[in-house]
Amino acid sequence: GDFELSHYFNGLDKKLWDDFENELENIDFGDQMEYYIADTNPDLPDGEFEHNVSLNAGFQESFEEALKVFHPALCQAISDFVIEATSGKIDKKSYFSDIIKSEDVFITFNYTRLLENVYKVDENNINHIHGIANPRYRYKDDDLDSYGEPTIIFGHGNLRKTPKIHRNYEYNPFYPQKCLKALNQELKKDYQFDELKSFVMKYKDDIDTVEIIGHNLGEVDEQYFKELNKLLP
Repeated sequence: GDFELSHYFNGLDKKLWDDFENELENIDFGDQMEYYIADTNPDLPDGEFEHNVSLNAGFQESFEEALKVFHPALCQAISDFVIEATSGKIDKKSYFSDIIKSEDVFITFNYTRLLENVYKVDENNINHIHGIANPRYRYKDDDLDSYGEPTIIFGHGNLRKTPKIHRNYEYNPFYPQKCLKALNQELKKDYQFDELKSFVMKYKDDIDTVEIIGHNLGEVDEQYFKELNKLLP
């Protein structure tokens, strides 16, 4: 069947949406897919049992595909949202115009070219630490793999977990959704610490003040601020 993110997120509670990025590691995707799973009670008539086992084999294949493309598809959906939300004319705000100087350098956590396009900051003075939202130029309705690599960086920040998961994709007619348990690991943020350090060190001798503007200082991005504190104590 078609791969749709809405199949995975419909009906989830408000807590998820309040802190979406951070909560990604806590979703039990296996539980979310229970309603897709056909009944494999051995007491079923033979024909129905075999039909359901065959149906679950199809689910297994679909879930394995979903595991491969889920994270890039989610990043692309967020890119699409950002592009749509910022498609109108954006005016300068006098407060920011007054404090932004030509010699300033920026680490930006959003996914747009606001600084370049609206405030005319030199692109060489900006580190887009989470990438930039791009249109879904490669997407085709019938091609799951067309998502490719995500153009933005989005994910939860649990660095304590083992980065490589040993998955068992062995055909299982009773629990085809088992492989979705690994989705939480696939949704980890790809922290750009090397890029951050390289950017900061390039300007370090000229930086005398660090200002934080409009950031929620949430748990996921805390790692970046710890790194900045090491580089610019």
